[in-house]
Amino acid sequence: MTEPTLEEIWSVRREIYAECDNDPYKLVAYYIAQQNEIELKEEVELEEA
Repeated sequence: MTEPTLEEIWSVRREIYAECDNDPYKLVAYYIAQQNEIELKEEVELEEA
């Protein structure tokens, strides 16, 4: 059984990991940076409201 949505998610995760040179430390740093970026956007949206 295949699930197209999960396959797409797994594919994107593999691409991100490859962009991080298959280094788990770089991958964690990437995800932390993404999380911080989202938090900053949320703060700006709250300030503008």
